[in-house]
Amino acid sequence: MAWIAGDRLQGGKYTIEEKLGRGKFGITYLVRNKNGDLVVIKTLDDQHRNQPDFNRLQQNFVREAFKLAKCQHPNIVRLLEEPFQEDGLWCIAMEYIAGVDLAHRSQNILPESEALHYIQQISEALGESCSKFHTFLILASVSSLGLSLGWLGHRIFNTGL
Repeated sequence: MAWIAGDRLQGGKYTIEEKLGRGKFGITYLVRNKNGDLVVIKTLDDQHRNQPDFNRLQQNFVREAFKLAKCQHPNIVRLLEEPFQEDGLWCIAMEYIAGVDLAHRSQNILPESEALHYIQQISEALGESCSKFHTFLILASVSSLGLSLGWLGHRIFNTGL
């Protein structure tokens, strides 16, 4: 059951504006909080509920959210609160950053100087996350960087959850 515009989460704390995207495991929504600010809510896609490893997916989702919360870097999107549950699904509320991600730019090929600028930002953000969690970047992630990491306003907003 994907949420639709007008649905309220957390007792009315958030109201769904629209679905921003759907990935292999999750759905991302643009919501408005009680103050009228735009926020992003990410959750696992409930179509995975009947899979035998759903509990493991939920646990991984929450674990990665707590890891992300520890990252404080201008190129990594901020979590706004601890993960919460809604309709039996774990959710994370993140800052909303207006803009177009690299995968949806009208110009497919970036000028070298602009590409290097993005690469520097990605490297700094990954350096921050890797230093906190002793993780490493897998080559497969690099090949689809714009899609797998996603960029809005020059910040990583999808850490593979």
